[in-house]
This record gives sequence, structure tokens and C-alpha cells, in this order.
Amino acid sequence: MSDRQKTIEDDHFEDGKELYSVGSTSTEAPSRGIDAEVAEFFAQTSPVTETAVIDDATNVRLRWMIHKRVLVVMVMTYFAQTLDKGTINFASIMGIREDAHLVGQQYAWLTTCVYIAILIWEFPTNRLIQRLPIAKYLAIKYMTNVFYFSSQG
Repeated sequence: MSDRQKTIEDDHFEDGKELYSVGSTSTEAPSRGIDAEVAEFFAQTSPVTETAVIDDATNVRLRWMIHKRVLVVMVMTYFAQTLDKGTINFASIMGIREDAHLVGQQYAWLTTCVYIAILIWEFPTNRLIQRLPIAKYLAIKYMTNVFYFSSQG
């Protein structure tokens, strides 16, 4: 075993626990799932001079921080989608079929169109969220919705 391979392997172990080193230039594929693949990608593409080792405690803490933020957004999104479905059902009870002169399967198509529009808008909005500051994007989005719906009178 060469000295280079021994150094790389030493970076991966600490106190008997296997740790993945982001700064390693190992040519072997990591064997621990997508996290290791992402770490290997960044190790190959970024010029890292020092190795960054994330231990299990830090990994759990970071994962919990991410889950707190992501889960809140997911729950709010699912709640909004449930409100959409409930609103459409309530509109059906209150007479949207007669008011909009919907016959046959047109009401079913109306609900389908709402969900298709949501699906189509998800891709551009995700791209905008990645590119723009999230607070400004959400503020503009919600203010636009407020002005649009308040003008519907």
C-alpha cells in the first residue's frame, strides 16, 4: 500500500468510526449512499486544501436543522394544497357548476386544470427560489397574490 493511499485511509477513520473526508482525492467510489457521492463530487470539483471531516454528532445536528426548515415548508405546502381541494369541493356545493354553466365532465376538468397549473408552476418557482433571495421572492409572490385576489371583487 502506498503512502498516499495510507494517508487517504487515515483521513477516513477516527477512533474506529468511519468518517468521510470531503477533501480526499480517492479514486475509489464511496460505499455509503448519496451523501458520500455528493461529498466525493465536491471533493473532485472544488480546490480544497484542507480536509473537512464531519463527525456523527455534527451530522445529526445539521440534519435536524435542515429537517426543521424543510418540514415546515412541506407541511405548509400540503396544507395549502388541502385548502385548494377543499375550496374546489365547497365551490361545487355552493353552485359553481350552475354559475359557470359547467356540464358533464367539465367540473372534473376544471379541478384537473387547477392541479396541472400547480404542477407546471412548481418548476419555475423552484428555479426562482434557487436564484433569488427567498424573503424577497416570497414577499413579491404573496403581495402579487393579494393584489390579484383583492381585485377580483
